[in-house]
Amino acid sequence: MKLHIRKAKNRSGNINIQVVSRPKRKIKIEKHFGTAKNKEELAALLKQAHTFINDQANIQPLPFDAVTDGYFERITLKNVFHNYAYEFLCKCYAKLEFSRVDSTLLKDLAIIRIIEPSSKIRAIELLNEYFGIKYTKNRLYKELPSILKLKQKCEEIAIDFSKKSFGFDFSLVFYDVTTLYFESFKEDNLKKCGFSKDNKFNQPQIVLALMVTRQGFPIGYEIFEGNKFEGHTIIPVIKAFKQKYAIEKLTVVADAAMLSQSNLKELQDNGINYLVGARIGNLPLSLIKEFSKDLNRIDKKVFFKKLDNYYLICDFS
Repeated sequence: MKLHIRKAKNRSGNINIQVVSRPKRKIKIEKHFGTAKNKEELAALLKQAHTFINDQANIQPLPFDAVTDGYFERITLKNVFHNYAYEFLCKCYAKLEFSRVDSTLLKDLAIIRIIEPSSKIRAIELLNEYFGIKYTKNRLYKELPSILKLKQKCEEIAIDFSKKSFGFDFSLVFYDVTTLYFESFKEDNLKKCGFSKDNKFNQPQIVLALMVTRQGFPIGYEIFEGNKFEGHTIIPVIKAFKQKYAIEKLTVVADAAMLSQSNLKELQDNGINYLVGARIGNLPLSLIKEFSKDLNRIDKKVFFKKLDNYYLICDFS
């Protein structure tokens, strides 16, 4: 039970000093100490109230004068740790069931990336600065290769969680890619300069392909060379995903960057349904006129039309 000092001014202008609690958000007076008519009486009653609270909490109080004579202004803070943030994110990590992965370093790197994305070296510095968690560079370099081997395990955990929490059944996945650049100007077999979504065209990057559920929860990813055209990523990723989990019926949702006749044909050849964002202006004029006639007969923001072997969905909201 948390106790507070309450100062309530009465009709005569004097101040009643009470110690109160708030069970179920209602004020409960634990003890009334009296009414102060001047500063001296107020200080004496406050001192009694502080002593009462400390006695109830079973802790040793600071001298009461320390509160009033600028004592706290002379304190120098050496370290401040954000323990609540760390504990909260650890709980989230466990709630998502990633605690099944035997790697404390992976958990801590994931948590610090949420708070302040940075390089791995900077990440361990921030872990020490924010949470007092120490990792040496040697330990980081030693454990990073083993973390790479946890990819499949993490993906299985994410899918299990999606099944239990969102009713995920593999029938619908959303697919997109982004780029991650490096603070370096040296390329290698994976990090290459390419079309950068961060406008870092002179710095090497990788292409990250991500699959998520309809709720936006990640269930799988793959990485490609930084100069890989994103339209060339969807087929190998979706085919491998379908085969890995023996999915019979799969629909993938992607944007216009993935749209090409060869991609659509290959998706059809592999029995994969698709919803692909397309630009109205790229459609044949005859088809646009046909849509225009249909739209004049309906009053909807979203328009559906069945074509030869797929549905066209237009959102005009």
